[in-house]
Amino acid sequence: MALGAGRGRVNGKAEAAGWGRLVVGAWPRLAAVVAGCSLVHGLLALPIRRPHIFGDELIYWELSRGFAWTGHFTVRGGAAPRYGVVYPALLAVAQRIGHDQAAAYAIAQGLNAVVFSLTAVPAYAIASRVLTQRHALLVAALTAIVPSCVLTGAIMTENAFYPLFVTSALLMMRALERPSAPRQMLVVLAVLLTFLTRPQAVVLLPSYLLAAILLAVIASPGRRLPALRQALRQHAPTFGVLILGSIAALARGGLSALGPYHVLVTSYRVKPLARWGLANLADIELYLGVIPLAAFGVMVALAFRKAAISAELRRLVILTACLGLGLLATVAVLSASPYGLGRTHERNLFYLAPLVLICFFAWIEAGLPRPRGASLTVAVVLSLLPLTIPLSAIVTSSGEDGLALVAWQDHGVMPGRTMKEMVVVAVLATAVFLVSRRTTLMIGIALAALSIVLFVGERHAVRGVSTGAAWRDKGWIDRAVGPDAQVVALWTATTPGAQGSRTTNVWADEFFNQSVRDVASANGRLPDGLPIERLRVRADGCLQARFPFRPGYAVVETTAKLTAPVVAVNQWTRSVLYRLDPRAPGRTCLARMQRR
Repeated sequence: MALGAGRGRVNGKAEAAGWGRLVVGAWPRLAAVVAGCSLVHGLLALPIRRPHIFGDELIYWELSRGFAWTGHFTVRGGAAPRYGVVYPALLAVAQRIGHDQAAAYAIAQGLNAVVFSLTAVPAYAIASRVLTQRHALLVAALTAIVPSCVLTGAIMTENAFYPLFVTSALLMMRALERPSAPRQMLVVLAVLLTFLTRPQAVVLLPSYLLAAILLAVIASPGRRLPALRQALRQHAPTFGVLILGSIAALARGGLSALGPYHVLVTSYRVKPLARWGLANLADIELYLGVIPLAAFGVMVALAFRKAAISAELRRLVILTACLGLGLLATVAVLSASPYGLGRTHERNLFYLAPLVLICFFAWIEAGLPRPRGASLTVAVVLSLLPLTIPLSAIVTSSGEDGLALVAWQDHGVMPGRTMKEMVVVAVLATAVFLVSRRTTLMIGIALAALSIVLFVGERHAVRGVSTGAAWRDKGWIDRAVGPDAQVVALWTATTPGAQGSRTTNVWADEFFNQSVRDVASANGRLPDGLPIERLRVRADGCLQARFPFRPGYAVVETTAKLTAPVVAVNQWTRSVLYRLDPRAPGRTCLARMQRR
């Protein structure tokens, strides 16, 4: 019997209807998993009372605020077409419900917790096809409680992208099982929604089509060319949509359609791409505890042997491998680009964790098959993978970008020793993978690794928000003039380097005060990289700036004083809110600084 073909699986005529029934039959347990994990996420988010990943959180918070109150996605008063719209649209619910921005932020964290936890449902639907119910439920729980769940306390697109990615994988599995036009269109719609959440999803349809082609070729080793032609005909609707979508994207805006992921189509040298691809693979290997990735490697080898595993399990393994290649390519390019900051980016890769874990448990249920050649190759590769992590990724704090590395970075040892420790951990884990027959030991190692990374990630997030006077009086401007007022933040410092110590004041005022609509700076852009108005400080002290609206108030984040009525003062930061002359056009003299 092929691996994965028995023990509680649905086969034959039940395949078409079994997907929904398996989920419906387990709904009480799934509901408990979702509710329990949502509660855990809520508890993890309790110490996170302010944003700490800039400027990402500020971008999506402003997009949601603009959509909630104006129906348009705006950042600092201007249109922002380069960013995904699904997640800000979801957060708009919190904006409308919350009585102020602090309450809306807490509600948004609650929404994150529930949406992230809902990923357990499609993960269970996939797992139940190849696993016993006990292991399928365990995978569902692990899916909702992976270490990256610490991001539920942050305003980040991962919270919406994760469930949509796994749902897309579920629909892809169904379409690979029976590639009818309706099923393929469901895949297209799911991928489109995922793309509108995060442009990284641009690789999903190509990955799905690659999986379809590989499965057709594997299923007919003696008739590969006819099988390839048949696969192309069967998936013609998806190919057509992909081609038309590419043409439409190029016609409408080219690279701008990819938003921050325009770096994906920039030319790079092969060597840094390969190096960063392997480094990110090493990161996710440590994230999962090594053994699940090793088991997945063996399952990939078995998938290319026609009679080795069941058709259902082969579809899952090949699809996971193709999706993994697609996502890994995006992450390698990101790491190699100037935006990569010399880090690994497991934050953009952890979405694969549920699929890899399903393959891991399928390997366990199959009796730990370890073909000698494949197993030794996988073990050697995974043992050496940590050596590919650049020193820059070890020396520099990875933060939420690479939670698996944070434990070693916090350890405080030399980078060379850190790399040796990583190799030792990988070697010990692969040794257990090669020789142990105790499934509880292997599962225990994986659970221990996930738990350690989760603990370290949570500790890092709490440390990131533990200080800062700027955040102590969150809504002071809205309380003074109301959320509908037109307030601008003015950065009048012209001395180079003066921004660094006070930028947090601008962020705090802008994030937690709906009335702050725009920012103007006399010293170039702030470190968040967001668009900003130019502020001119004339010799006579006159301040000039162009805004898309007539501001009624200005908050000044420096020691400069204006010759205007004072409305309120932040007792913690000493920032001052002034009432501007509504008759004074900004191009002439928005306000005037007091002479010393």
